[in-house]
Amino acid sequence: MKTDFIAEAQNYLLSPSCTDLERLVLHYLIDKGHVGARNAVSLKIVAAACGFEATNRLQNAVVVPSRKPPRKHFIGSCKDGVFLIADEHDVKTMADFYRRRI
Repeated sequence: MKTDFIAEAQNYLLSPSCTDLERLVLHYLIDKGHVGARNAVSLKIVAAACGFEATNRLQNAVVVPSRKPPRKHFIGSCKDGVFLIADEHDVKTMADFYRRRI
């Protein structure tokens, strides 16, 4: 069964578990069309747009937790930046990115 990552992200936005920071970043990624690896955006741009002073705070407060339960959406990373994962191709793109870095 395929996961609809976008629907999961939209459902999570309505969840009481969603923090204000997560909500801000998820809305930014969805509203600005940064869905899928082809639409990745620099972490610096997301940080600035969402009011983070440092990209590492954004990464630790939102990006990394997006990859852990109870969340079922996933903010991916690639050479071009970050994006909301939309499909299996995006998962492969991110896995390849991390394999090259390790």
